[in-house]
Amino acid sequence: PGDVPSKKTPWVLDGEVTKIIQVGNTMVAGGLFTQVTDPLNGTPYARQNLFTFDATTGLVSQTCNPTVDGQVQQLMPGPTADTFYVAGDFTKINNKGPNHIQLLNINTCQAVTSFKAPSTNGGIETMELLPNNRLFIGGFFTKIAGVTHGQLATLNATTGALDPFMDLTVDGHHNTGTGAKAPIGIRESGLAPAGDRMVVVGNFRTVGGLARDQIVMLDLTGANAAVATDWYTTGYTPICSPNAFDSYMRDVEMSPDGSFFVVATTGGPHSGTLCDMASRFETYA
Repeated sequence: PGDVPSKKTPWVLDGEVTKIIQVGNTMVAGGLFTQVTDPLNGTPYARQNLFTFDATTGLVSQTCNPTVDGQVQQLMPGPTADTFYVAGDFTKINNKGPNHIQLLNINTCQAVTSFKAPSTNGGIETMELLPNNRLFIGGFFTKIAGVTHGQLATLNATTGALDPFMDLTVDGHHNTGTGAKAPIGIRESGLAPAGDRMVVVGNFRTVGGLARDQIVMLDLTGANAAVATDWYTTGYTPICSPNAFDSYMRDVEMSPDGSFFVVATTGGPHSGTLCDMASRFETYA
């Protein structure tokens, strides 16, 4: 990246962009907004929380104009070159369900009808493509298709059908005292390239009944996903600025080779803690 931003970047005139991905020569941007323009303050276009633009010219697509009735939290390339997954706090795209996750065509931003994911009763915040054609979803839901299910789940990446590989429940507010209370659930995830380990962060105290405060490593090598018993940190047990924050986890990203990951937090500066820090951990240590 250069010191000067590219002049071929479209503008978002209000709200925020949560996620950007590239699918072929098309960029996809999602978040919470209502208006965008071509680069350098061109003609405003109405776009509700999702739009695409050309990766070379930056021009906003005129064939993709979906109606998304809530914030987009996560985007990911789909199972074919002309598709992408979209997940978030919405209930409908183009006035149709299922809520919180859909697979769209990159050119038209219409739903791919062969992908029929079950609805969840809360937002989906993160996704990962696991081995064996599994799509991991995590968020603030407690039911899938009306049936009680943990906030970590897997779907068939092609059809959207619920996959039984993962059914882990998180529980407990990180902030156990008085003050701020946020939804209990999953915020972000990072997957090792080998597909054997995944780190998940969010607002919780236990995962599958085991003590795991705000962060958990999952072992994906067995017949079912399980909490890794050989990795745990107490670095995120301190309560940081309890009147302002429940969980202070913001993101986790895996290194390209999977040997380490980095966790970002924002909970206010508190000496001797990881409350406001970017911290590196070794994946297999």
